[in-house]
Amino acid sequence: MTTTADLADQAAPLDALLVDAALGPVRRFAPDLSTARWATSLARKPLTSARRVRDLCSEAFAAAIGTSTITPDKRDRRFADPAWTENPLLRRIVQLYLAGGRTAEQLVADADLDWRDEQRVRFLVENLVEAVSPSNVPLINPASAKAVIDTAGLSLLRGGTRLVKDLASAPRIPEMVDRSGYEVGGNIAVTPGA
Repeated sequence: MTTTADLADQAAPLDALLVDAALGPVRRFAPDLSTARWATSLARKPLTSARRVRDLCSEAFAAAIGTSTITPDKRDRRFADPAWTENPLLRRIVQLYLAGGRTAEQLVADADLDWRDEQRVRFLVENLVEAVSPSNVPLINPASAKAVIDTAGLSLLRGGTRLVKDLASAPRIPEMVDRSGYEVGGNIAVTPGA
């Protein structure tokens, strides 16, 4: 026998989906209570936060003058192109990015948040750090820049067109996979759910 509580539990995911759709993409970027707790915790530790910023500035200066020793992890495919390490400007950009990402991670750890808040803030910070990666900037990324040259700019035009198309329809975020090559029942199997 199904109770009212069981029905409410079953409807909860649908409710969350509908609320998220109604509030739109702005909600994804709005700070939540976990972010506020993080900022409050860091504000209560001004010396720790200042030390992290000082260390970042020191590392940025070292990168600017070419003495930084920060290198991307060999397994990080974003920076696999040799130009990231051989080109002095690109190497410095990567070093600044890595130093900034490391500082952001340290600031999350320094906040001493409870597990839930830390996981939420860490997820936010990691996504923001990944989003600002120099490998995501088409004219800085060597592989992308080479493709722009090889295609006489068409790859940049195609990418820009896809971005505009993705942002014009819900959920207004760039698609990670081109769905046009998939056909239900053709190259994607579908089975009835429970």
